[in-house]
Amino acid sequence: MPQPNTTVLVLLFGDYCALATKCLDSVLAATAGRAEIRVGMNAVGDATREFVDSLVRMGMLARENVYDSPENLHKYPMMRKLLYYRPITTEFVMWFDDDSWIADPRPDWLNDAEAAMRGVDMIGSPYTVALAGGQADWIKSQAWYTGQPFRRNAKQQDVIAFCTGGWWTIRTAVLRRYDWPIIALNHRGGDVMLGALCQQQQLKIKTFRTGLAINADAAGRESKSLRRGYDEQPIGVDYRRQTVIKP
Repeated sequence: MPQPNTTVLVLLFGDYCALATKCLDSVLAATAGRAEIRVGMNAVGDATREFVDSLVRMGMLARENVYDSPENLHKYPMMRKLLYYRPITTEFVMWFDDDSWIADPRPDWLNDAEAAMRGVDMIGSPYTVALAGGQADWIKSQAWYTGQPFRRNAKQQDVIAFCTGGWWTIRTAVLRRYDWPIIALNHRGGDVMLGALCQQQQLKIKTFRTGLAINADAAGRESKSLRRGYDEQPIGVDYRRQTVIKP
């Protein structure tokens, strides 16, 4: 079997075995051994852990690709674990929250997703959001900020276009180059700030939603999933630019 082009990272949280099953079953069906799959478990319930263990026993998941944390590490610390605890050797990284799944897991779905990456740096489902609080100054404080002007909406607010964080695919080299997600990221706002990074570095983003239910409710409606567990302000909202006092 040829070397895979994509590493799929799946984040499972809490006692939501039905979500974990729907997500992982769809990933396994659509990739059929043609992708490396890594699973991060944040404070999962016994039923979810048993389900993942059964996939390991059946040889559908590698034990070393399962990172099980009894406590909730939150989204981005777990993402860093999955990305960097062992080197990723594939060209692309694909991310799934557990409330995202492949609604049409046909055998050639992975081929379509990888083909969509030709000539671009990231694919996903794009949204636009107005920056809040100190987020614009936070962006300007980052090493990847290049001075590219922010877009403005009708209310003259700074806005960022980004791929929603429930599902995306990106070039592995981009994550390595910018050490993404940065250690400062904890649970919210990483998708928006990755969009800001792409805008500042003039990386190319393309829309791809084919066959996907992303952050979806039971009917598969995108971005209708209810928020579960830990919550916080998005990164940068509380940022205050430091004032240098000259002598």
